[in-house]
Amino acid sequence: MAILTASRELGSGGREIARAVASELNYDYVDKQRIFDDIKTSGSEWGKWAETLDEHCPTIWEKYDWSFRGFSALVQSCILDHALRGNVVIIGRGGNFLLKGIASAFRVRIVAPLDARIERIMKRESMEKESAKWFIEKTDSENACFMRSIYGKEWNNPSEYDMVFDTHSQKEDVIITLIKTALLKKDQFPGDTERSGCGPKRHE
Repeated sequence: MAILTASRELGSGGREIARAVASELNYDYVDKQRIFDDIKTSGSEWGKWAETLDEHCPTIWEKYDWSFRGFSALVQSCILDHALRGNVVIIGRGGNFLLKGIASAFRVRIVAPLDARIERIMKRESMEKESAKWFIEKTDSENACFMRSIYGKEWNNPSEYDMVFDTHSQKEDVIITLIKTALLKKDQFPGDTERSGCGPKRHE
């Protein structure tokens, strides 16, 4: 029951790669919106806080506020909840830190040089070059701070991942194949289809 956690730099193509892996292996796909939907089942106020606090560098006051700590705990609960079932692709939210040491988890990071990322965001978001650069750098900074606040670790440290892929030097279809191969090897490890807590239960 393999688990893929995919951390990616904005504009690296990581989201597209993760979706392709999930589609080709028929894995469940858990992204930001899926986790938000799960969190909302715990109460409408949590859904509102998720929109405000997710991937956001918390102020000193927010770090010690119960709403931020509660939101962080809910995010981790959701990740663990989905991971328990296996055969799942989990995007971002520090899944690589949370599932470190889990035999069935394959933790990847997908990166690309800044210039390549800027070009991709310019096309995808119809932005000017300077706006795309600012958007990428701001997003990277917020994500790194968010992860550091929750896990006390550096988001861009290669040693925190099983493998790092660069979409500028490796073709996306090659990366997808490599990830699929690794997951199929991981699939030999047993999983647990019973779950409770965050999000609706899957019925087989």
